[in-house]
Amino acid sequence: KMDAYLLIAVLQLGMCTGLFCEGRLEAGIPPWMLTLYMLSLGGSFIYLFMAVWFAMHAFVVANCSTTRLLTQFVRLPIPTWDHVEDLRTYANSFESVAWKNMLRIP
Repeated sequence: KMDAYLLIAVLQLGMCTGLFCEGRLEAGIPPWMLTLYMLSLGGSFIYLFMAVWFAMHAFVVANCSTTRLLTQFVRLPIPTWDHVEDLRTYANSFESVAWKNMLRIP
Protein backbone atom coordinates (compact mmCIF):
# COMPACT_ATOMS: atom_id res chain seq x y z
CA LYS A 1 0.00 0.00 0.00
CA MET A 2 2.87 2.38 0.67
CA ASP A 3 3.89 2.22 -2.99
CA ALA A 4 0.59 3.81 -4.04
CA TYR A 5 0.86 6.54 -1.40
CA LEU A 6 4.46 7.20 -2.33
CA LEU A 7 3.68 7.54 -6.03
CA ILE A 8 0.79 9.97 -5.47
CA ALA A 9 2.77 12.03 -2.94
CA VAL A 10 5.74 12.34 -5.31
CA LEU A 11 3.49 13.46 -8.16
CA GLN A 12 1.82 16.07 -5.96
CA LEU A 13 5.20 17.21 -4.65
CA GLY A 14 6.35 17.70 -8.26
CA MET A 15 3.27 19.79 -9.00
CA CYS A 16 3.87 21.85 -5.87
CA THR A 17 7.48 22.46 -6.90
CA GLY A 18 6.28 23.46 -10.35
CA LEU A 19 3.94 26.02 -8.82
CA PHE A 20 6.78 27.39 -6.69
CA CYS A 21 9.06 27.81 -9.68
CA GLU A 22 6.76 28.67 -12.55
CA GLY A 23 3.36 29.40 -11.01
CA ARG A 24 2.82 33.11 -11.52
CA LEU A 25 -0.15 35.04 -10.27
CA GLU A 26 -1.67 38.02 -12.04
CA ALA A 27 0.10 41.35 -11.83
CA GLY A 28 -2.45 43.30 -9.77
CA ILE A 29 -2.92 40.81 -6.94
CA PRO A 30 -2.92 42.20 -3.36
CA PRO A 31 0.13 41.39 -1.20
CA TRP A 32 -1.95 39.62 1.47
CA MET A 33 -3.26 37.15 -1.14
CA LEU A 34 0.27 36.53 -2.38
CA THR A 35 1.33 35.86 1.23
CA LEU A 36 -1.52 33.40 1.75
CA TYR A 37 -0.71 31.72 -1.56
CA MET A 38 2.95 31.26 -0.60
CA LEU A 39 2.05 30.08 2.92
CA SER A 40 -0.37 27.45 1.64
CA LEU A 41 2.08 26.36 -1.05
CA GLY A 42 4.92 26.12 1.49
CA GLY A 43 2.75 24.17 3.94
CA SER A 44 1.68 21.75 1.26
CA PHE A 45 5.30 21.31 0.14
CA ILE A 46 6.43 20.48 3.67
CA TYR A 47 3.50 18.11 4.22
CA LEU A 48 4.11 16.28 0.96
CA PHE A 49 7.86 16.11 1.54
CA MET A 50 7.24 14.52 4.95
CA ALA A 51 4.72 12.11 3.42
CA VAL A 52 7.30 10.96 0.87
CA TRP A 53 9.96 10.66 3.57
CA PHE A 54 7.74 8.62 5.92
CA ALA A 55 6.48 6.39 3.10
CA MET A 56 10.06 5.57 2.09
CA HIS A 57 10.98 4.95 5.73
CA ALA A 58 7.96 2.65 6.21
CA PHE A 59 8.91 0.75 3.06
CA VAL A 60 12.48 0.19 4.29
CA VAL A 61 11.35 -0.84 7.78
CA ALA A 62 8.78 -3.27 6.36
CA ASN A 63 11.41 -4.90 4.13
CA CYS A 64 13.90 -5.16 7.00
CA SER A 65 11.25 -6.65 9.28
CA THR A 66 10.22 -9.15 6.62
CA THR A 67 13.82 -10.24 6.10
CA ARG A 68 14.41 -10.54 9.84
CA LEU A 69 11.24 -12.53 10.32
CA LEU A 70 12.10 -14.94 7.52
CA THR A 71 15.73 -15.43 8.50
CA GLN A 72 15.67 -15.39 12.30
CA PHE A 73 12.26 -16.41 13.59
CA VAL A 74 10.71 -18.77 11.06
CA ARG A 75 13.65 -20.72 9.66
CA LEU A 76 14.70 -23.80 11.60
CA PRO A 77 18.17 -23.55 13.07
CA ILE A 78 20.90 -25.52 11.32
CA PRO A 79 22.51 -27.95 13.79
CA THR A 80 26.23 -27.84 14.40
CA TRP A 81 28.46 -30.89 14.21
CA ASP A 82 28.45 -31.17 18.02
CA HIS A 83 24.64 -31.35 18.08
CA VAL A 84 24.67 -34.10 15.46
CA GLU A 85 27.27 -36.05 17.43
CA ASP A 86 25.20 -35.77 20.62
CA LEU A 87 22.12 -37.18 18.89
CA ARG A 88 23.90 -40.09 17.22
CA THR A 89 23.91 -43.54 18.79
CA TYR A 90 26.52 -46.22 18.38
CA ALA A 91 26.09 -50.00 18.06
CA ASN A 92 27.90 -50.70 21.31
CA SER A 93 25.33 -48.62 23.22
CA PHE A 94 22.63 -50.95 21.86
CA GLU A 95 24.47 -53.99 23.19
CA SER A 96 24.42 -52.65 26.74
CA VAL A 97 20.60 -52.23 26.78
CA ALA A 98 18.43 -54.77 28.61
CA TRP A 99 16.53 -57.43 26.62
CA LYS A 100 13.20 -55.89 27.51
CA ASN A 101 14.18 -52.61 25.82
CA MET A 102 15.76 -54.34 22.79
CA LEU A 103 12.58 -56.18 21.86
CA ARG A 104 10.12 -53.38 22.54
CA ILE A 105 7.66 -52.22 19.92
CA PRO A 106 8.79 -48.91 18.40
